[in-house]
Amino acid sequence: MSLIDIPEYPRIRAIEIRDKPLFDKAFKEMQPKISEFTFTNLFVWGKARGYKVSRSDGHILVHHVEGGRAVFFSPIGPEPDRVILGLFREHGDNVSFIRVPLEVASRLPDKDVLKAEDRDSFDYVYKRNDLAELRGAKYYPKRSFAEKAMKYGPIILDDLCVDSEMHKFIRLEQEWCDLRGCDKDKALGEEERAIYALFGNKDVLGVTCVAVEIEGRVVAFALTEELNDETCVVHFEKADTSLVGMYQLVNREFARRVSERHRYINREQDLGIQGLRKAKLSYYPAFLVKKFNVTMKS
Repeated sequence: MSLIDIPEYPRIRAIEIRDKPLFDKAFKEMQPKISEFTFTNLFVWGKARGYKVSRSDGHILVHHVEGGRAVFFSPIGPEPDRVILGLFREHGDNVSFIRVPLEVASRLPDKDVLKAEDRDSFDYVYKRNDLAELRGAKYYPKRSFAEKAMKYGPIILDDLCVDSEMHKFIRLEQEWCDLRGCDKDKALGEEERAIYALFGNKDVLGVTCVAVEIEGRVVAFALTEELNDETCVVHFEKADTSLVGMYQLVNREFARRVSERHRYINREQDLGIQGLRKAKLSYYPAFLVKKFNVTMKS
């Protein structure tokens, strides 16, 4: 698989599992900071949202169509700002860009483009040790909840991402969705399809599945992978909310199992959901990763 196997824009095709080595190589060279930039993320959400792939000027393009306009992520390659400007010159306001990292947006000339901060898409990044140890008074509520969850035991905490155990993950996802009406909520329905796409391709995608199991039943899980050399990213995290403290427990136990070379954990964005924003801030992020929406000036 090489870049030539991806069609030149405006020709497009779906993202396929065989594209993984090409994306992985590009991301290894880029060392991305935004949570969108792993192959797993683009592949599974592509199944849910219809993302397409193409190439332009030596870069990989991932996009979908919204309101008749092609909406791209930041081009994947060494000079994304140059490719963005080239696409604007060629296609005008028929294209736009979302989730553009600060370092790319800052190189785009203000005279040519409009750059708007997308606060709802900022990633929350934490120090691994903070989440693993929960030390100090500010983390006392999190420690307390995690310890309450431990009393539901006997508890098994492990990487259970093997074929013989996947039905347990699926059951928890189904129960979680039944309670929240995923079949009636567009965003939750897309997330459910993305999770099932991950489950169905887990061996190739190479994700880690840290789970909490009680009496043979998975009651919480975190699905994760490496984002860059010093950061891992949590793609999905689910827990049985009838069990007090289970989210705090799986969060802590996942962090304890992260490789020590990963100093940071990216827990993705809050999507503008106020309850989710409050929860993410309550873990005291080390920093937020800024992203921008970029369009061409008229």
